[in-house]
Amino acid sequence: MYEQEQTYSSVDLLKFLIRNYKALIVMTLLGAITSIIISLVITPKFKSSVVIFPASTSSVSKALLTDMSRAPKDVLKFGEEEETEQLLQILQSDEIKASIIQKYDLLSHYQIDPDSKYKKTELLNEYMDNISVRKTEFQAIEIKVLDTDPEVAAAIANEIAALLDSVYNKIQKDRAFKALEIVHRVYKNQQEFVNKLEDSLSLVKNQGLYNSLLKQHDEEIKQLSLLKSKYNEAQVDAYNDLPHKYIVNPAQVSEKKAYPVRWLIVVLSTISTFVFAFFLLLLLEKIVSVRKELSISENQEDNLG
Repeated sequence: MYEQEQTYSSVDLLKFLIRNYKALIVMTLLGAITSIIISLVITPKFKSSVVIFPASTSSVSKALLTDMSRAPKDVLKFGEEEETEQLLQILQSDEIKASIIQKYDLLSHYQIDPDSKYKKTELLNEYMDNISVRKTEFQAIEIKVLDTDPEVAAAIANEIAALLDSVYNKIQKDRAFKALEIVHRVYKNQQEFVNKLEDSLSLVKNQGLYNSLLKQHDEEIKQLSLLKSKYNEAQVDAYNDLPHKYIVNPAQVSEKKAYPVRWLIVVLSTISTFVFAFFLLLLLEKIVSVRKELSISENQEDNLG
């Protein structure tokens, strides 16, 4: 029974195609022609991309001054997921976006009306459509830029990669200088205290208090040495930088457009038009069929009446 229903269904479908093949061909051709025109009108864009890996550590003092036996990470190693996520957040920061928008005058470049009420929203939407940052499956980061000018696309991609270090360092410097101020103040206080102890030692050298002060002096000297080491590390972090990334592939000027892929637009649009036309004609036939059945049913009721 099921096979018989399938046969009838296939026969009905074949009959439907035979009845409507002219309409299907016309509508599909119209869809294909329209898609060709649209694809030709779309402004082509070129793609440039930068691939970077995060560095394993961003602290100069920990990377270079800390005893390697207790150093958390090798300065030459690639970073892992945590470092990748940190770089992603910075690359998507408003500071980098604002810098790129200003340097390349993207408001004018994207042909956005400067008097538009929603110009900032339009500009940000264009930015997000043309500039993207993503994490790859190998914990690298790809910065991809689409633009109508291949040189601008490459320049923006490389500029974003370059801005990464400056923005990262700016964030770190704010904290590093505050840390330096704190350590410097504590170190100076400790140094002054040790100096006072040494003065006291010279005064009580021939008295019984000398031994107890000497022991305290030794302890405070150890503390002063530790603070001196921390002070040196804080100075290094405040006044020196390490790159936070490894550039695997810098952006190159593309010779071939990446968007639109015209043949793909035409093929997909043509297929979509055919499917839409098929179901539209099928629906129209079904409506006509239902109306006929209703009309016959009404006539039969009238006759019986």
